[in-house]
Amino acid sequence: ELSGAGSAYLLGRHSDSGWWWYYLVVLGVKTPLALFVLLAAAIGLRRELPRGLWLAAAFSAGIFLFCLTNRIDLGVRHILPVYMGLAVLAAAGAQALLRRA
Repeated sequence: ELSGAGSAYLLGRHSDSGWWWYYLVVLGVKTPLALFVLLAAAIGLRRELPRGLWLAAAFSAGIFLFCLTNRIDLGVRHILPVYMGLAVLAAAGAQALLRRA
Protein backbone atom coordinates (compact mmCIF):
# COMPACT_ATOMS: atom_id res chain seq x y z
CA GLU A 1 0.00 0.00 0.00
CA LEU A 2 1.10 3.56 -0.60
CA SER A 3 2.46 5.17 2.52
CA GLY A 4 -0.29 7.54 3.59
CA ALA A 5 -1.44 8.20 0.05
CA GLY A 6 -4.27 5.71 -0.35
CA SER A 7 -5.32 4.29 -3.68
CA ALA A 8 -4.12 5.67 -7.01
CA TYR A 9 -6.28 5.95 -10.13
CA LEU A 10 -5.11 6.12 -13.74
CA LEU A 11 -6.81 5.40 -17.06
CA GLY A 12 -9.77 3.66 -15.42
CA ARG A 13 -7.69 1.47 -13.11
CA HIS A 14 -7.10 1.56 -9.37
CA SER A 15 -3.88 0.51 -7.68
CA ASP A 16 -2.60 0.37 -4.13
CA SER A 17 1.02 0.31 -5.27
CA GLY A 18 1.03 2.79 -8.16
CA TRP A 19 2.56 2.46 -11.61
CA TRP A 20 6.10 3.21 -12.79
CA TRP A 21 4.69 4.83 -15.95
CA TYR A 22 2.23 7.12 -14.15
CA TYR A 23 4.29 10.30 -14.68
CA LEU A 24 4.84 9.49 -18.35
CA VAL A 25 1.06 9.57 -18.83
CA VAL A 26 0.75 12.72 -16.70
CA LEU A 27 3.43 14.50 -18.71
CA GLY A 28 1.83 13.47 -21.98
CA VAL A 29 -1.69 14.47 -20.98
CA LYS A 30 -1.04 17.65 -19.02
CA THR A 31 1.63 19.23 -21.23
CA PRO A 32 0.35 21.61 -23.95
CA LEU A 33 1.00 20.44 -27.51
CA ALA A 34 2.76 23.73 -28.33
CA LEU A 35 5.43 22.90 -25.75
CA PHE A 36 6.02 19.52 -27.39
CA VAL A 37 6.27 21.20 -30.82
CA LEU A 38 8.82 23.74 -29.57
CA LEU A 39 10.79 21.00 -27.80
CA ALA A 40 10.91 19.08 -31.08
CA ALA A 41 12.17 22.25 -32.80
CA ALA A 42 14.85 22.68 -30.13
CA ILE A 43 15.98 19.09 -30.61
CA GLY A 44 15.96 19.49 -34.39
CA LEU A 45 17.95 22.73 -34.23
CA ARG A 46 20.22 21.58 -31.39
CA ARG A 47 23.38 22.72 -33.16
CA GLU A 48 22.16 26.32 -33.08
CA LEU A 49 21.45 26.32 -29.34
CA PRO A 50 23.97 27.21 -26.63
CA ARG A 51 25.50 24.23 -24.86
CA GLY A 52 24.55 25.53 -21.41
CA LEU A 53 20.92 25.19 -22.33
CA TRP A 54 21.19 21.43 -22.33
CA LEU A 55 22.06 21.60 -18.65
CA ALA A 56 18.48 22.71 -17.96
CA ALA A 57 17.22 19.79 -20.02
CA ALA A 58 19.47 17.36 -18.16
CA PHE A 59 18.26 18.74 -14.82
CA SER A 60 14.64 18.23 -15.87
CA ALA A 61 15.38 14.74 -17.14
CA GLY A 62 17.05 13.87 -13.83
CA ILE A 63 14.05 15.03 -11.82
CA PHE A 64 11.71 13.15 -14.12
CA LEU A 65 13.71 9.91 -13.91
CA PHE A 66 13.73 10.20 -10.13
CA CYS A 67 9.95 10.64 -10.13
CA LEU A 68 9.55 7.49 -12.22
CA THR A 69 11.00 5.50 -9.32
CA ASN A 70 8.40 6.96 -6.94
CA ARG A 71 5.31 4.83 -6.34
CA ILE A 72 3.20 7.60 -4.82
CA ASP A 73 1.08 8.75 -7.75
CA LEU A 74 -0.63 11.92 -6.59
CA GLY A 75 -0.69 14.05 -9.71
CA VAL A 76 1.29 16.51 -11.76
CA ARG A 77 2.50 18.58 -8.81
CA HIS A 78 5.37 16.16 -8.20
CA ILE A 79 6.86 16.82 -11.63
CA LEU A 80 6.26 20.58 -11.84
CA PRO A 81 10.01 21.36 -11.64
CA VAL A 82 10.43 19.37 -14.86
CA TYR A 83 8.43 22.02 -16.72
CA MET A 84 11.03 24.64 -15.79
CA GLY A 85 13.73 23.01 -17.90
CA LEU A 86 11.29 22.09 -20.65
CA ALA A 87 10.08 25.70 -20.89
CA VAL A 88 13.64 27.04 -21.14
CA LEU A 89 14.47 24.55 -23.87
CA ALA A 90 11.20 25.24 -25.72
CA ALA A 91 11.87 28.99 -25.59
CA ALA A 92 15.31 28.42 -27.10
CA GLY A 93 13.70 26.31 -29.82
CA ALA A 94 11.23 29.10 -30.55
CA GLN A 95 14.06 31.62 -30.73
CA ALA A 96 16.01 29.40 -33.14
CA LEU A 97 12.92 29.03 -35.32
CA LEU A 98 12.39 32.81 -35.37
CA ARG A 99 16.04 33.39 -36.31
CA ARG A 100 15.63 31.04 -39.27
CA ALA A 101 12.43 32.74 -40.44
